[in-house]
Order: sequence, then structure tokens, then C-alpha cells
Amino acid sequence: MRMRFCVLALFATASLHALPASAAESRYTNLGNTSCKLDQEASRQIKPHEDFKPLLYRCSGFAEREVSVTYHGLMVRTTLARKDGKSLDVLTPYDAGPRIEWRGERTPTAAILRLSARDEDGRPASALAVVKLAPDQDCLVAVIDVKANRNANELAREAADAAPSTSCNAPRLTGAAGPTGLEIMGLNKR
Repeated sequence: MRMRFCVLALFATASLHALPASAAESRYTNLGNTSCKLDQEASRQIKPHEDFKPLLYRCSGFAEREVSVTYHGLMVRTTLARKDGKSLDVLTPYDAGPRIEWRGERTPTAAILRLSARDEDGRPASALAVVKLAPDQDCLVAVIDVKANRNANELAREAADAAPSTSCNAPRLTGAAGPTGLEIMGLNKR
């Protein structure tokens, strides 16, 4: 009986060590027309750029972050706003979305945004922007060119999962460089 108990205890202990560490989870919010509402009053308050009428859409946020997308001339700004009034703008020349992937174990520590541009042939191209979400400061930490990296989603998730220990000094181009990633990086240098 005692031997059987020791063997069971040994198996139970071994199985506890075999359990994987808690993995980051993904949750999503949409940035499309059905999930975002045009804020006409806020849109009127934005100074027009040349002949372009600015349009500000308020979207579903997540975990203490409010999200808005502003179409302003030839620039699109996705804003992640915190409850304390601080915000981070991520710029792209064409469009953002169709959704944001929020990464973290219990609460998100990073967000992944798909930013669209046009390649040199005028065809749609995109990059993934990884944003660190921290109590004191949100910042862009990585940009991944989708066309240049077959595993762009995996690279973005790896960068997002590493975001809590990543410095906010300057974003980096992750993976192979491509023209869309370089363009997005250039627009978001601070």
C-alpha cells in the first residue's frame, strides 16, 4: 500500500512538471464598419488635409484601451487610448484592420495591428505592427512585413509575447525587410 502511494505521488509530481507554462492567449476586436461607429462631431473638429474630409471611427476597445481609427488625407491613424488620457498613434498610408489581436495571459500586454499600404505596383500589401501595452507607457516595438515573411503572424505573436520585457526606445523591423515594413517603420519613427 505504501509503495503504491509513493508511485502515485511520483507520477502526480512528474505530471505537474510536464504541464506547459501558461501560454499567452489571443483575443480579438474588429476594426470594420460593423464594429466601428463614425463620430461625426469629432470628425468635424479635425482640420481637413487638402481636399480630404477627415473621418474618425470609434471602435470596440479591450482591457482599459479605447480604439479609434482616423482617415485623414492619405494617412490612417489607429489610436489606442488609455483611461489615464495617454494614447499611442500608429500610422499607415492606406488602412488598418480588419481586427486587433490582443495578446497576454490574463490581461493583454501587447496588441497586433494589421496595417495596409500599396506596394510599388499599386497592389495591396501589409505589415503587422506590435504594440507593447504597459501600465506606464504604450509603444510600438516591432513591425513585420507580411509579404517578405511567410511566417509573419508567428513572428508578430513572438514579438508580442516578448513585449513586456522589450524596451520602448525604438521599434525594430522583425524578420526579413520588405518595402511595406520599411514604409510603416518610417511613418512611425518618433
